[in-house]
Amino acid sequence: RRVHGGNSRIMKIDKHPFGVVDGVEVSKYTLVNDHGLEISVISYGATLISVKFPTKSENSALEELTVCYADLDQIVAKSSYYGSTCGRVANRIAKGTFSLDGQTYSLAINNGPNSLHGGIKNFSKVVWDAEHFEANGFIGVKFHLTSPNGDEGYPGTLNVDVVMQIDNNNTLEFEYQATTDAPTPVNLTNHAYWNLSGNLKSSIRTQVVQVNADHYTPTDDTQIPTGEIASVQGTPFDLRAPTLFGNVIDHVLGGAEHGFDHNFVINNPNAGTLTLAARLHDPVSNRHMDVYTTEPGVQVYTYNYGSKNPADHPYVQHNAVCFEAQKFPNSINTPHFPSVVLRPGQVYQQKTVHKFWLE
Repeated sequence: RRVHGGNSRIMKIDKHPFGVVDGVEVSKYTLVNDHGLEISVISYGATLISVKFPTKSENSALEELTVCYADLDQIVAKSSYYGSTCGRVANRIAKGTFSLDGQTYSLAINNGPNSLHGGIKNFSKVVWDAEHFEANGFIGVKFHLTSPNGDEGYPGTLNVDVVMQIDNNNTLEFEYQATTDAPTPVNLTNHAYWNLSGNLKSSIRTQVVQVNADHYTPTDDTQIPTGEIASVQGTPFDLRAPTLFGNVIDHVLGGAEHGFDHNFVINNPNAGTLTLAARLHDPVSNRHMDVYTTEPGVQVYTYNYGSKNPADHPYVQHNAVCFEAQKFPNSINTPHFPSVVLRPGQVYQQKTVHKFWLE
């Protein structure tokens, strides 16, 4: 299907069957704008499985900017969250337990002693309803999921909508909305693994990162924040100026491996408004990606637990970086962190924007 975008440009949406999970058909949608940005998303996990973009050179071929698996069987079998929507609560909850309004809830332990990204059969492991659309100069896909009361141990029935859309300005937008019939924690994000070199020609060590954060949240040895909001000044976490990943990645431990797996506190004087969170630049291709979000934090993860065997390329250590815009990890157990509690009558909303451009 071809649709008209802004300035009379032509954008295109294609829908194809992608396989079956638990007897439910999974659909794949490919969205293409008029300037070479092409994304593919699937209804399993509301997952972004591909982002392609050209280089500066004239008539250059599109090249892949993310790490993902090519077929549904691999996506279902693996648990690396490549491009997936994470929830009901993204990131870690300490010891898989929390109290809300005087009641204690227990969750699956699936990451050391903690609960990660919503549990075992989390939002990335189910088939969402999906429909494609065109509106206001965008083409996109709207995903819907009803998470029942007690799903993975969480209280309340949660209705979730996730929109992934592109325009002709090379913008990829994620918009999240959720409502509940009982108090529950909610923290949603997308877990795309980015590498701007094109077709994963080089690791992110050769790419330049910038994070708009004066502070970060240090963690214990299980990667749960200690509660401190610490200055980045004088530490390897000071990414406020453009920084070559290769100069800092070996000076940080993200878990048991070198690299980042830390939440940065985004500088935003107007909480809840869209602001710059991070930038990534590949000097060889001259590709840039700017990330904006309404969220207070961004988890920077440098694929520390990728394989160390070069034969497993591209699924190898430090071959990509995630910018997971969200509330802080373990916020439900840390009262002075931004609240993740959603109550009946309230609407959870989150927006994250990726802007791609060539120097």
